[in-house]
Amino acid sequence: MSEFPLIYSSNLTSDLKNVSVVLNELLKSYDPFHRPTYGGKPDQVIVDIYVRSMGAVSELDMEYSFDCFFRQRWTDTRLVFNTTEVMNYKSLPVSIKMFAKIWKPDTYFYNGRRSYLHSVPNINRFFRIATNGAILYSQRLTIRASCAMNLRLLPLDTQHCTLLIGSYAYDNEETIYEWNTKSPVDIQSDLIMNQFSLVNASVGTQYLIRDNRVTTVLTLIFVIMEGKKDLPKVSYLTALDCFIAVCFIFVFSTLFEFALVHYYTKARTGDLNENMRELEDYIIRNDDPDSNDHHATNNDVHLVYRSSVRRKSSAKKLTSRKSFSKCCQSIYCKPAYSEFQGQALKNIFYSNSVSQIDIIARVLYPLTFFIFNLIYWTYYLCASQRQSKREME
Repeated sequence: MSEFPLIYSSNLTSDLKNVSVVLNELLKSYDPFHRPTYGGKPDQVIVDIYVRSMGAVSELDMEYSFDCFFRQRWTDTRLVFNTTEVMNYKSLPVSIKMFAKIWKPDTYFYNGRRSYLHSVPNINRFFRIATNGAILYSQRLTIRASCAMNLRLLPLDTQHCTLLIGSYAYDNEETIYEWNTKSPVDIQSDLIMNQFSLVNASVGTQYLIRDNRVTTVLTLIFVIMEGKKDLPKVSYLTALDCFIAVCFIFVFSTLFEFALVHYYTKARTGDLNENMRELEDYIIRNDDPDSNDHHATNNDVHLVYRSSVRRKSSAKKLTSRKSFSKCCQSIYCKPAYSEFQGQALKNIFYSNSVSQIDIIARVLYPLTFFIFNLIYWTYYLCASQRQSKREME
């Protein structure tokens, strides 16, 4: 069984009494309503920040937030004390209740929004008094501050957000704020700021062309609406707007390309059943039983089929020629020409070959989109670098 001896120091009580006596003596004639250097040079407040975590950066509200330890240091010569009287302490860890009895620089954030001091389980703050009257005051804050953003290069932009610190009660001739030269801003080493994480990636090869497709126009409209929902309304065109608008123009132009191809190939050729009905009606109307000419030359048959694939305007021209009627009868009635008839019908009614417009579009669309991307990325990447250099200067 272990035994722990109880050690009692008779000097401990006297030391604590000495601290209380010193603090009472410091506050006896202390005036918390005036600056330490009232009537003289301005008081200097040294600040530094230790960033524990970053919150969201909102383009919609143009603000950012972070959790930090905010430290302030200033010197109050009215609080100088003798170290021999307080157990050789270089600084006194004093209760926060005493902080209300001394002068404070009334620090606030010029561009702050809804910032607050953490108070769970207790108010997260403390202060120390050094022997030379130097005061250290530390708070744990969550700061939400505004950030004026220029979104012309979105999403290739780089934003520089500032935190403006000053005194609410005193001007620059009374209080001056400076950053700590040793470590003005420290960031926690394991701090992660990205809003998205890549958790999985897979690669593969697809040998078959999938027939799955999406409604591209509706998809682009959805992307535009979702992108604008989280962005502020601005009066200028952003880089994202430019890219999506050009993509929308490319997709929408395919509808016009399809209409042109349909007009010059599909509509002019006509439907197979419709052409067959027109040809049969024409044969019945122009049937001549007394004719002994049951043969047709290849040229006549070719002319008949070339004419039969046209619409009603072309069919009327056929009625003016009696020889065409006989050629049509020979096609439908003579079994000797069945092989020729099948090939001729195939050439006529299935002569809808690939349109020249499609052939040109196969090259023009990818080439134009490649040129656009080349110009787009070159311009906006260079503009983003120039903007970053200007803001860093």
